[in-house]
Amino acid sequence: MPNHNTLESMLEELSLEFVLADISDPDTFKPMLHILKNFFKTAKNHGFSELAEDAARAGKIAKAIIEGTTSDIDNQFDSLNLIISEMKSFLHLATQMPEKKSDITKGTGYQKTETDLIKNDSKNNLSVEPEKTPLNKSDTENHLEESALIHPGTLPSYLNLEDFAEFLSMQTTNLANMETLILNIEKNRDLDFSRGEIKRIFHTAKGEAGFLGLKDVEAVCHRAEDLMSSDELLSNSVDLLLSVKDWLEATFMLYSGKASSADNIPDTDYLLDLLDRHKNSLSSDYENENNFAEKLHKISDKKTTDSIDEEKTLETVPEELSGKKPASGKPSEPQQFSPVIAESINVDASRLDRLVEMIGEIAIAESMITQSREITKNLSSDLLRALNTLHKTTRELQTLGLGLRMVPLKATFSRMERVVRDLSRKVNKKIRFVMTGENTELDKNLVEKLGDPLIHIIRNSVDHGIEVDEMQRLDAGKPETATIEIRAFHKGGHLFIEVEDDGRGIDQERLMDKAKKSGLISEDADIFNIDKAFLMNLVFHPGLSTATKITDVSGRGVGMDVVKKSIESCRGKVSITSTSGKGTICTIKLPLTLSIIDGLVIRVAQEHYVIPTLSVVTSMKVRKEQVSKIFQTNETITTLGTILPLFRLSKLFDIKGNTSSLPWEGIVVIVEDNGMQTALLADELLGKQNTVIKSMGPGMENIKGVSGATIMPDGRVSLILDVSGIVELSHSDFNGKQA
Repeated sequence: MPNHNTLESMLEELSLEFVLADISDPDTFKPMLHILKNFFKTAKNHGFSELAEDAARAGKIAKAIIEGTTSDIDNQFDSLNLIISEMKSFLHLATQMPEKKSDITKGTGYQKTETDLIKNDSKNNLSVEPEKTPLNKSDTENHLEESALIHPGTLPSYLNLEDFAEFLSMQTTNLANMETLILNIEKNRDLDFSRGEIKRIFHTAKGEAGFLGLKDVEAVCHRAEDLMSSDELLSNSVDLLLSVKDWLEATFMLYSGKASSADNIPDTDYLLDLLDRHKNSLSSDYENENNFAEKLHKISDKKTTDSIDEEKTLETVPEELSGKKPASGKPSEPQQFSPVIAESINVDASRLDRLVEMIGEIAIAESMITQSREITKNLSSDLLRALNTLHKTTRELQTLGLGLRMVPLKATFSRMERVVRDLSRKVNKKIRFVMTGENTELDKNLVEKLGDPLIHIIRNSVDHGIEVDEMQRLDAGKPETATIEIRAFHKGGHLFIEVEDDGRGIDQERLMDKAKKSGLISEDADIFNIDKAFLMNLVFHPGLSTATKITDVSGRGVGMDVVKKSIESCRGKVSITSTSGKGTICTIKLPLTLSIIDGLVIRVAQEHYVIPTLSVVTSMKVRKEQVSKIFQTNETITTLGTILPLFRLSKLFDIKGNTSSLPWEGIVVIVEDNGMQTALLADELLGKQNTVIKSMGPGMENIKGVSGATIMPDGRVSLILDVSGIVELSHSDFNGKQA
């Protein structure tokens, strides 16, 4: 019985070397020739004469390319691709039906000779076509059914949907990296490394797309790779490369079923023509620059908008493209790139989420066991050691599980760099983009939800924060080029993201006047007495942020209510600080994960509630003289010279039962959010515990003062308090806000 596994392994190795081969470097074909020689011997010894003949033909082509004795390398490269495809198809069929091995070659084109392949003058009319089958899902591929993969033609028979899905996943990751590399070229950062990586990405995508039968993708990547092989690039080469990246991104979204139609994908032939014309312009002065810019507009204007709504769509290319070479000068110091030595595997995101969910269930079960009355009654030293080991192992498992979902913010921050680049050109402003902390990690589910809010914030900074007139900046002692900086850092168990600009800032007096007219604050409110944090947060109010003229008043506002809702849906907080004439900082505060928190458990009557410990300042017993009322209705406490609103959870949740009616009979927990504090009245503190967060379910997501629920060790369900919402409710009357 022939060793199919050996032949399959050799073919896989051969396919990999083919993908890595570069027609501009004949030496890269030498590993293929070595593999083909060994494959020829193995196939012949096991009775696969047809495969041995194919290996011999492929070997002759590889040898001709290496020795430079060919007249049409591109054609022979395609021929080599087809032979390898046929070999894989043949071996697959022979493995499935070994008893019919001698009949498999009938009608498959295997009798075509190597000479016929080499002499085929037309690359588009190759006489050998790999056998293809319609894209039908087999029983082994049912788990991919929900992904709605769409192949533009037919998938070669030697491949399956898993191969197609893996290709799309890998290329999507590569495209995220590519955008940063392209922008590096524009800014003269790490030129050699960036150009080499971009060329490698295009080259790999070209080879894999060829195997998958994705002819359009193969053609575009082939032209783009040729463009990157040029010795010098023009300034508008960056715009074209970004357009290619956008085309690939939109195409892969369509193939993966994430886009509803191909209407937003630029015409492929048009893009190919543009790539050819641009490549020619690199070696001659014939290209009409204005005509090129006009054509590039048409490509860029069709950039897909499926990932963000139409309001946020950015024009990719400016009105005019200079066509000049990038600014000369000493490039910035190249970064040190460490070699990648760690192995990695691709895991379906849903499986990863399920794993983390089950780890949470283990944590709940562990809490139930360790706090069970039956266990504690009969607690021996051996059992105590075992329970401690179980607790320690469970916590380590939680840490490892959550670590699997942590991804760096670099891809998201790089996307913001593209936004600033495109929009600053559109509004004709000089803006320098700076990012720090881009390698800071965050739960992938949070990262996925972070993109759109950041785009809103960046757009407002560019559109309304940065001065239009450069002379205004110079008169204010600022540099002519504005700066927008985005930074990420950890602090107190949270992740903070700050977007800062050095623009005109928010005019607080005009913002306050607008808030009075909108009825958000009382007419007699004074700017010298009003809480500045409260005033700045009015920017997020829908009545202000959706008004088109708010940007003329405050320099901020459009869509900021959307930002607030998006961040709060992630159990995060967003705030703004601004100095008129100097700039604005928008701060986003996020939990590191959406799955687990440390919580302080309190009792109110018969109900138990969980307060995130990171929001707890302190707990205390108050004396009667510390309690007072404002306007005979709103209770407050005075502690350390500060007056705080006293909030009764029993009123918010309409709790009936035996609860402390007098504050000095219960216990007060002081919580903080965005610099504002509130005192919560509870009957008893039950202790601190690790809490697994459960969603509230459909129809219960918007309950005031609640961010989620959890299962307690005794099996009861307890609510997790939304400290941000409670603080906002308790402070509303303090600032004259109309509820």
